[in-house]
Amino acid sequence: MPENLPLPATGRVYPAGLPFISSWTWTFDLEAGVMDAEGGFWAHLGFGLRDGIKMGDFLRLVHRKDIGAVMRVFRELERGDAESGEAEWRMMSAAGEWKWLRAMGGTVERGADGAARTLAGSVTAIDREKALGAALRQSEAVVSAIFR
Repeated sequence: MPENLPLPATGRVYPAGLPFISSWTWTFDLEAGVMDAEGGFWAHLGFGLRDGIKMGDFLRLVHRKDIGAVMRVFRELERGDAESGEAEWRMMSAAGEWKWLRAMGGTVERGADGAARTLAGSVTAIDREKALGAALRQSEAVVSAIFR
C-alpha cells in the first residue's frame, strides 16, 4: 500500500493513489542526457514503463508551440541562471491526444566545477485545470456579450 501524500500548500495528508492527484517525480542526468520519471507518468500518456528517455526523444513528444518554454527553463537550470523553474506544455500521448503537463524542478546536484549535473522535480497532469480555465473564459465572454 502506498504511503499517504502530504500536500505542502495545505499541510493536509491524503491517501496515495487518489484519482485527483496525478503527479510524478522526475530526474534528468545532464551528463548522460537521460530523463527518468516514475512509471505512472508514462502510463498516464499511454506508454509502457520506460527506464529513461533521451532529451531529443522527449522533445519529439512535446507540442511544437511549447518546446520553447520547456527548453528555456531547462537551459536556465543547466547554465545555472536559475536554481528552480516551472513550465507548462502539451505532450503527445500514445493515443495521439495532447495532454497538458506542468513541471517544477531545480538543480539537485552540481559537479566540482559548479556545473549542474542532475535536475529533479515533479510533473503534474493539468488537463482538468486547462479545461476549467477555458470554460470560465467562455462563460465570461457570454456574460460580457449579454451586458454590453
